[in-house]
Amino acid sequence: VLIGLLIGDGIKHAANYNGSLRDADHGRYFKPTNQNAIPGTWHNIDLRLDWNNKTYDLSIDGVRAVSQHPFEGDSIQSVMISNLNLDQPIWFDEIFVGSDATMNFSCPYVHSENIKMKRPMQTGWTSEDIGDKSETHNMQRHNSHISNRQVYFHDDNGGLVPYDGEGHRSYTSEIKFRYPDGDHRDTGGLFGAGSTLDLHSPGEWDVDNPIKNRYPHSRIGKYVWYGEHENFKMERDGYANDKFNPGGIASCSTNDFITWKNEGIMMNYVNVTDMVRGSLGPFKLERPKVLFNELTKRYIMWMTINNESGDLGMAGVAVSNFANGPFDFIRSFYPDGNQTRDQTVFQDSDGNAFLVRTYYATVEYILPSPIMQPMWESVKNDDGTTNYPLNYHRAHYEPGYDDYHDIYLQRWRTESKPWKVTCVNVITKVEREVLYGKEYLNFEGEVCNDPFEQKIVHGQGSPLQENSQNGIQSRFLDPSDQMNSIWKPSSVPGVKAQPWSANYKDGTCGMRKMNNDMHEYDPNLPDRELEHRLDCSNIADNPIHPTLPDKLIGPNRIVEKRRAKYVSVSRLTEDFLDTSGILHSFEGEMEDEKDLVNLLNNIGLDFGWDSGKSIKSTLHAPKQNPNFQQEDDWDTRFHQYIKSFNDRALYSMACVLDGNCPVNFKDRVAGHP
Repeated sequence: VLIGLLIGDGIKHAANYNGSLRDADHGRYFKPTNQNAIPGTWHNIDLRLDWNNKTYDLSIDGVRAVSQHPFEGDSIQSVMISNLNLDQPIWFDEIFVGSDATMNFSCPYVHSENIKMKRPMQTGWTSEDIGDKSETHNMQRHNSHISNRQVYFHDDNGGLVPYDGEGHRSYTSEIKFRYPDGDHRDTGGLFGAGSTLDLHSPGEWDVDNPIKNRYPHSRIGKYVWYGEHENFKMERDGYANDKFNPGGIASCSTNDFITWKNEGIMMNYVNVTDMVRGSLGPFKLERPKVLFNELTKRYIMWMTINNESGDLGMAGVAVSNFANGPFDFIRSFYPDGNQTRDQTVFQDSDGNAFLVRTYYATVEYILPSPIMQPMWESVKNDDGTTNYPLNYHRAHYEPGYDDYHDIYLQRWRTESKPWKVTCVNVITKVEREVLYGKEYLNFEGEVCNDPFEQKIVHGQGSPLQENSQNGIQSRFLDPSDQMNSIWKPSSVPGVKAQPWSANYKDGTCGMRKMNNDMHEYDPNLPDRELEHRLDCSNIADNPIHPTLPDKLIGPNRIVEKRRAKYVSVSRLTEDFLDTSGILHSFEGEMEDEKDLVNLLNNIGLDFGWDSGKSIKSTLHAPKQNPNFQQEDDWDTRFHQYIKSFNDRALYSMACVLDGNCPVNFKDRVAGHP
């Protein structure tokens, strides 16, 4: 006989014996188990053979009685069932011989006062979930006409250290604990990572009459344990391992945490679907937690759902009318809108149920983009030297520089031209030029010999004076002279300048004939009135102004991201099938690679967690300082024209109707409209 079972005075087993059922001492080959047969009771006898290791396991009513007992043999030729007690009728039902389709799940056993069992690898948050380490923005250096001066072109960069220090933080990771694989190192799953359901509160447990008071439909122990079981690797010949049995949520029950009854698979992984993204799987379940709902009188199982790549992170809910299953899969979703991995459920003393879970979230901090403010620069000539008169005129507006007839008297006296006097012989018409100086006068102190010569004055600018050698020059700065419009401000990218000749015409008073319709020899010039054009046009287009720091007025942008780990306590709906939206979340991490279930198992509900009474979200909104807002004119504040010169002039439609008037950098920098 390969393996024999003897049910009578106890339940016994034996392997590889040659005895016969007719032998009076047939029982001498058998060894007792710790289980007894109860008359008038159905018993489930489960014998599992491991042909690879030549061992067998024996379970009676789901409780392991024999574990890994050796036998010798290669096959079974027949199965024989006999009743040696003719006075006691025996009934047999559901006899099954075949491959093991129970996924080889085994309940825990007690070893050295510790509960032991084979569990799948305990997973958690991945390194992708945790995110990168802290980073900084690339440092940027703003060059200007000041930094480009020759004085700073030295081997030591003029004493300036470019990119000195550290850039502003672009990404901050507040994650305290991280490992190569995620929030904890890969480790085998533990018994405590499952869920133990206490079917009776203290005072309701009756050993002689189990579970009849509160749960009359149950015929299992007081405590029920649930945990995931994976079946992804074949472990013995004849063991059913295919796409229909990848794993499932298994369950065991006990009265004393020493003897455990195998309640079987509560729910198969193949019964799970992705109801959010519609992915096809395969899926696996983790961290099952079960509560009993007094309102619906059903057992509610919460679990996490993941795929092979580990990037799903969903929650799942299943229900059953019985604590020992089977459980029907109801839904998969993202609780409160984001991924979940480390989660558990609990009830308070009032019967309210809560989902407690961890999640990672990145909070974005938003500020308007910095806009560089113009730096003042002196007006230049085409060779790069400073044009002092025009620099002053364009900074302050000097009426003397805006008067075409400022030297009308000198023009009348031809002092506006270099010295040149000629004497022309009235008879021969021969001309001679008389140089400047008394020594060139005749004996009468005259320039020409009168009446024989006629004096012609071409110019009377004194060659002895520097400012009159080439004639006395007008201080009038002509806007139509292209040389006066060569330089335009361009200190920062936000400046869009038009030539000074165009700025001169930004008001109607600048659109004029430069001589004001008065000839150079107009006798009314002494009585003319000088017009002051400071406020009627944009002639002073380069006023001196301070250089302020960049202003935060540009388009909103993310200046920093901060990632942290949070704990969310969400109140469940009355049927325990969904979160209600009432939640409280806070930032925090568990030490020593622990999960939330460790905290609740060790401390219990006395930890004081509560969801509060407000509807909130675990989706963190961006943070923005209300003191800094994007300005409507951030991109045109320093634009002197929109598309074409003078389209922002005082008389333009843009200015009259929309308020887009000529730009004065000083006022713009100071914050004026």
